[in-house]
Amino acid sequence: MPQARDFDAGYVYIMHCEGIYKIGISKNPLQRLYEVQKDADSQLKRYQKIAQNTILVDTIAVTSMFPCEQIVHHILDKKRIYVPYSFITEWFRLVNNDIDLIHKLVLEFTT
Repeated sequence: MPQARDFDAGYVYIMHCEGIYKIGISKNPLQRLYEVQKDADSQLKRYQKIAQNTILVDTIAVTSMFPCEQIVHHILDKKRIYVPYSFITEWFRLVNNDIDLIHKLVLEFTT
């Protein structure tokens, strides 16, 4: 459930590792990257390597984080990676033009 702070200004971030992408929101994407890497031990064993080797690819400044994230997640839902019995839901299999699409969606929403 979104919290009030999720509607604040911040960033939609795109992280990458092992051919998959994480799309999320944060006021501090570099701190969020650190958290993803640090929390690798709490992820499912087969996803430890992904979390530990994740890099920050892009950030997009937005005026309201949660709605932007929801739009992007909805549009890219068919590319979402579902991990059974897990809370891992923000990882997607994308191609290069999907990154451009993310920028376009966020730009359209914020203008």
